[in-house]
Amino acid sequence: MDGANGSDGTDGVDGDSAYDIAVDGGYTGTETEWIASLNGTDGVDGDSAYDIAVDGGYTGTETEWIASLNGTDGADGSDGDSAYDIAVDGGYTGTETEWIASLNGTDGADGSDGDSAYDIAVDGGYTGTETEWIASLNGTDGTNGTDGVDGDSAYDIAVDGGYTGTETEWIASLNGMDGANGSDGTDGVDGDSAYDIAVDGGYIGTETEWIASLNGMDGTNGSDGTDGVDGDSAYDIAVDGGYTGTETEWIASLNGTDGADGADGDSAYDIAVDGGYTGTETEWIASLNGTDGADGADGDSAYDIAVDGGYTGTETEWIASLNGTDGTNGTDGGWDSAYDIAVDGGYTGTETEWIASLNGTDGTNGSDGTDGVDGDSAYDIAVDGGYTGTETEWIASLNGMDGANGSDGTDGVDGDSAYDIAVDGGYIGTETEWIASLNGTMDGEQMELMEIPHMTLL
Repeated sequence: MDGANGSDGTDGVDGDSAYDIAVDGGYTGTETEWIASLNGTDGVDGDSAYDIAVDGGYTGTETEWIASLNGTDGADGSDGDSAYDIAVDGGYTGTETEWIASLNGTDGADGSDGDSAYDIAVDGGYTGTETEWIASLNGTDGTNGTDGVDGDSAYDIAVDGGYTGTETEWIASLNGMDGANGSDGTDGVDGDSAYDIAVDGGYIGTETEWIASLNGMDGTNGSDGTDGVDGDSAYDIAVDGGYTGTETEWIASLNGTDGADGADGDSAYDIAVDGGYTGTETEWIASLNGTDGADGADGDSAYDIAVDGGYTGTETEWIASLNGTDGTNGTDGGWDSAYDIAVDGGYTGTETEWIASLNGTDGTNGSDGTDGVDGDSAYDIAVDGGYTGTETEWIASLNGMDGANGSDGTDGVDGDSAYDIAVDGGYIGTETEWIASLNGTMDGEQMELMEIPHMTLL
């Protein structure tokens, strides 16, 4: 039977929100700025494999480059051992049928029952009954403490630390200029496949044989375990932690109030005018398009590069040399089918009967296992990590209050466009050619209009 409810305990102190923890760690912006800082800017798009090849010195078209990736067929390798042969080489002495049967182990014994929460409390020194222990979990509510004094704003803290400018200047100082984009790294070497790793570990069969060896026989079906006890809802946990309101009030307490809307920012044209531009908006838009640059020198074709490297034949002969002759077919191996191996091991039925025998009959159901112990809640994990407040305080700390909107910062200097950055990095084509180069549809003639720095491919 349920015992009488004990008196409520006193309220603990409010815990810091995630934003408060960031401020304690040295963050000086507003809560809105802090939330915005959690999302980084998108990185620049990387080059395609063909672009990387061109950067490394390749001068042919994308179609020619793709064709160069296909080498000639190698000779067929010798047939490898089956999984059973490998087991025999490792010392196994039984027949293949006995070896297949040995792959299925017996069911393990059921584990012992775990202690209940009350049993754990008794093991820790509690001496009352289980009813008294349950009643002891609910304490009485304490009186509300007095409100603390308002803390300094982040700007006030900066001034106390020696900052001498205005609040507007301080906010503007928090945003640095964008750094230049770093160059793309070289491609890493391809890792081994699972089959390659098996071969490195001593496996000598083909990839098809290796894949077939991964499928063992089906084991018998185990019985369903008994249902575990239902866990508490988040509201129940809050009540267990001392919350005394209704579930509706508790849900409402999770949502903070909306902050006031910030002021509208300037358009790009307004920023240009504030920076000293005196023309109309139409003139300013027209000024964003620079004049076309001079055409670059034509690059060498793949054939020209081959000739520079010592090739002496004609271009037709060079193209024909890219396709090697087919290798001779290897001889058939003497590997038996799985059914043949079974017959060699003493099986006397037909192949159809043998295939049907691979599916064993269902075994009898085992006894139900005991329920496992309940896992820690998210609050328990936080306490294990050093949190000292109540569960209600911890839940409240997950939703920080909306901070006041900061004043608008001063306008930063206009950054270069993506095309300007490409020109600063050595690009010499027009803006139209540069935009077209972002889509991998250019032919060889268009590629030859670009002068691209060379790099060594690994």
